[in-house]
Amino acid sequence: MDAARKYKMGEKASWLVKLHWTQYVSLDPFGAYLLACSHGWTTQAKDAAQSLLGGTIQEIEVSYSPSMEDMSTQHYHRLLTYHARCSTAIFSAGSATTTWLDVKARKMMLCRHSVYYDMDNVAGWVAPAITRAVVILLPRPSPRTIKEAIASAVLVTLIQETKCGSCSFPSAYATFGDSIARKVQQLIDAVRGSLYQFGTVLTVYS
Repeated sequence: MDAARKYKMGEKASWLVKLHWTQYVSLDPFGAYLLACSHGWTTQAKDAAQSLLGGTIQEIEVSYSPSMEDMSTQHYHRLLTYHARCSTAIFSAGSATTTWLDVKARKMMLCRHSVYYDMDNVAGWVAPAITRAVVILLPRPSPRTIKEAIASAVLVTLIQETKCGSCSFPSAYATFGDSIARKVQQLIDAVRGSLYQFGTVLTVYS
């Protein structure tokens, strides 16, 4: 980018980078975040910051790029603040079934063994699975986290140990994971909205 600007090709280079931004973020989200901040690309910075939620805050703390030497530390601080606040948002949401599962998901998880067949009688595995999902999400507060193989294996094992014979599985688990992921996205979107001001300057609110 700097070389391109030197030879008066900055706008074209910026366009090419933005065109392939999704691929760049997937390959190097930390480098993408720093690049976006250095050029005042607010939307791209937000996207890269969200991608970094798939890792732990400790992984961000040990990340390094030569471009950090020429940048204000406020961009780095904002990234850490964003990650921490997303984890806090998930923790603060609690573990209530109605918080994490939408109506469609709860319908898929009603306990057929219950005498009272209503929306309050979700299968017995649901509550402990939500609690475990929240624990899994806290260090890596991303919708992707709940869909990863390790998280899925942990949750499936827990569900298998606690479900009754009438529980719908694995279709109910797929719905469970999708509903949890949607809620995580809602929570981090709310943090993203409060953390970043519109325009080219990114603002952290205390």
